[in-house]
Amino acid sequence: MLDFGNLEASSSSLSTRDAGPSHLTPQFQRSSDSSDTNTSNTHKRIKPNFEPPTKPQVLESLQVAKSAAEEVIDLVLEGKPLKRSYYTYYKDIESICRYKHAEKSKLASLVFEKLDNAYKVVKQKTTSRNIRDNISDSEPYKWTNAFLAIIQDWKDKLSRLSKLFAYLDRGYLLPHATKKTILEYGLGVYVEDILANMKEDSKNEISELVLKRYLLQLRYDQSVLHIYSESSEAFTRTLMRLNFNNDYSLHKNLSDDIAEHYRSISRKWHNDPDYLDRVCSILKGEVDFFRDCGQSQEFLDTLYKSLKFVLIFYDHSEIFVEVLPGLLESENGPRQLQTLYKFCEQSLNDFALDSMPMFRTQWGAYVEKKVMEVIETSKTAGSGSNVLSLLVDIFVKYDTLSNSYLDEKFEFELRNYFKKGLNDRTNSSFIVYQLCKYCDSYFKGPSKKSSLPETFEEFKKNVLIIFKAIENKRDFTEIYQKDLSKRLLVSRNTNFDHEKELADSLLEVIGESDESVGLQVMFKDLNQSKDVYSSLIESTGIEFNPLVLEKKYWPDIPKMDTDITLPSELQLLLDQFTAKYTSSGERFKSQKLDWSNYTLHQLSINAEFESGTKELVVNLLQAVVILVFNDVNSYTFVELQQLTGMEPKLLKRVLGSVSSEKYAILSRDGDIYSFNSKFTDKSSRIKIPLSKDKDSMKISASVSESDTNRIISRNRTDELKGAIVKVMKEFKQLSVTELLNKAIEGVEKRGPVTLTELKKNIDDLVDSEYLRRVDRETLAYIP
Repeated sequence: MLDFGNLEASSSSLSTRDAGPSHLTPQFQRSSDSSDTNTSNTHKRIKPNFEPPTKPQVLESLQVAKSAAEEVIDLVLEGKPLKRSYYTYYKDIESICRYKHAEKSKLASLVFEKLDNAYKVVKQKTTSRNIRDNISDSEPYKWTNAFLAIIQDWKDKLSRLSKLFAYLDRGYLLPHATKKTILEYGLGVYVEDILANMKEDSKNEISELVLKRYLLQLRYDQSVLHIYSESSEAFTRTLMRLNFNNDYSLHKNLSDDIAEHYRSISRKWHNDPDYLDRVCSILKGEVDFFRDCGQSQEFLDTLYKSLKFVLIFYDHSEIFVEVLPGLLESENGPRQLQTLYKFCEQSLNDFALDSMPMFRTQWGAYVEKKVMEVIETSKTAGSGSNVLSLLVDIFVKYDTLSNSYLDEKFEFELRNYFKKGLNDRTNSSFIVYQLCKYCDSYFKGPSKKSSLPETFEEFKKNVLIIFKAIENKRDFTEIYQKDLSKRLLVSRNTNFDHEKELADSLLEVIGESDESVGLQVMFKDLNQSKDVYSSLIESTGIEFNPLVLEKKYWPDIPKMDTDITLPSELQLLLDQFTAKYTSSGERFKSQKLDWSNYTLHQLSINAEFESGTKELVVNLLQAVVILVFNDVNSYTFVELQQLTGMEPKLLKRVLGSVSSEKYAILSRDGDIYSFNSKFTDKSSRIKIPLSKDKDSMKISASVSESDTNRIISRNRTDELKGAIVKVMKEFKQLSVTELLNKAIEGVEKRGPVTLTELKKNIDDLVDSEYLRRVDRETLAYIP
């Protein structure tokens, strides 16, 4: 140790007389000279008389201390035990620092030089060999553990040096503006070597290998373990600490590499129905891991956005196409859809990419695809019994999703693409037919195997969803009117109030138009017949409820080819009503009532049998036959033919219906028919059906699919011709090309049209002399 005072001062300068015991050492005992007259100093402590060391002595002591300092640096860096105590070395270092300020600088330089040499000579060689020996090792963590052990050993040595040179660290290096502490400098040496290649224009084999190995280990954890290992966490924390000043682009390289890795492996997940859940799990897992490892918020934000971009928006059109189908069919679909919607909302700010239009387009395209698949499957199966229910389910499902998790623009796309699927040229007539069939089946009464809704409100909602979506509403209305006419006149199960409510709902959609007039008139006729015409004549003992229908609005009402002879009381009743009707107003005088739709007339007859009175519900033909037996009990077939005026074929059908085993109102013995007074039945009211022939089957049957196609084709032809004539009336003369373009504008709203169709209709109009050819390329309108 340096000695800056002579603690071995001569005893002659101090009093040595005996005194009593004292707390002072013999060198510093008080004087007891009785001759001392300065009583004020009697009890003062006498200062020792030091002799300062000579300069050679000081320099010698300084050199000893420097040697000790150099010795302890070497011992620590070589990993050897110290030869003296920590305290002894510490005091030597303190003595050097206290000697002169310049010695502090020299001592710091010595330490830093030793650190440089130690790292270059020992650590760099060891690290390089370790990396080369283990970089291709099949055990992914063996290299990491060895590398981390080297770093930890280096840090331990730096920590020991920091403790030994604490006086230098605290008193000189730490306050210095440009100097680093021993720990900072030693780690800095390592950082310069390991992370050097992360600076621009820097290349370093070791650092390249370290970073490569680190990223490989992260990828291994991501791909195999799907979670980061403790080794990777320790590795990450170490690199974060090494890059304590953020001098290197480790963050950028790391986030880019992680994002690129996930981009390369994410394609195989696109068909996973829970893809968005997987993405969210990756985002959370990566951010949480690096946050726990000490990464900055700036890095975490960069990593989060980079991952979100490569997993969703790198090629968002393709990702949406591949991901949406599974997502929308997943149990977790609604939550994932909401997540994707939020990501797309943020994409404009995050990546200057407006992904919403593509999202909406692919959403709509998927809906159209589902619609097309359902229709095609139904066509292939040869049955459309439940196609309407499936289509409604599609619409309701995605309408609910758009209202709950998306916005009104998605709802618009849903309706738009739903309509596109229904109105495709290959589907439009099929959908019209199925919608008509759906309505007819419901009102006639569902079969046991039917998938029709249980309530009328649900049924009406389903019909309106499809009806609002189809473009050829005119075709549907025409066919629906035919079926409605048959149900109202023939069907036993139809519900008039429900029929009226559905018709009103359809009319609200189409508004006032040519298509709506027919439906309005039909219900008007029924209501007027009930409220007005039933009271035109006074009671004659017969309950008479006439139905006066405007024939042109009641399609396909069958008319008998031959007349029949009515009983006098019935004929009188009809004549009275006709007279009253034609005289009830000026507009009725020219109208003619046609009563020849005999199978539509319904009568109730009270018949007396031995078992009691029975009410027989029959049509007019059956009533005519039964009533002739009021006068005579038996007739031959020829006599009945003469009395009723019916053709033999028709009479046989009628007689067969009232003399069958179940409804034996008449008994038959060869060619003779007699009233069967012994007829019995447990019911007091008996409805007797008439056996069906082709005519009766025609009136009761719904419109067929072939009829539907024929009606749609006819209406389309009329529409195209009307559009062409309308254009030519306006412009008088046009080239064929101009006419085609203007005609397309007018008709394509109700469905696509081909040039071939238009040209064919132009030729038909030329043949019909509505148009004429001026020359090969020009057409003129013929007034």
